[in-house]
Amino acid sequence: MPIFARRRLYRMLDDLTAHADQTKIGELRRHLDSENTDATLSAEAEISLLWAISNVARLEVGPEIAATGRRPDAYSENLFPSSAAIIEIRALSEHSFSGREAMAHRRKGVSVWLTIRRSGLQPNKQK
Repeated sequence: MPIFARRRLYRMLDDLTAHADQTKIGELRRHLDSENTDATLSAEAEISLLWAISNVARLEVGPEIAATGRRPDAYSENLFPSSAAIIEIRALSEHSFSGREAMAHRRKGVSVWLTIRRSGLQPNKQK
């Protein structure tokens, strides 16, 4: 399920073209158009975060760090007053949005509790 309307995402992406090279913009567009739900959700999250940062600070998307040759997601000289920031955005997946892991943990606890109750035993009560 998308986070933002497609029209809004492409408007954000268009706004980011002033801060990024066409290679990075093309990569984000490919991920948005992907059949892979995880890739699409990750692109939506990355675009929205980069767009939000670009509205409050100077932003360079996908710069090459000369000393290391690495290409972080973004760099901002003035996002924080104390120093510059190299920004890496964690990839998200549909599973982390859904809470599936937390629900599986709760389901296991409920299952154990029901098994104990059905056996006629009283679950341990914590004081």
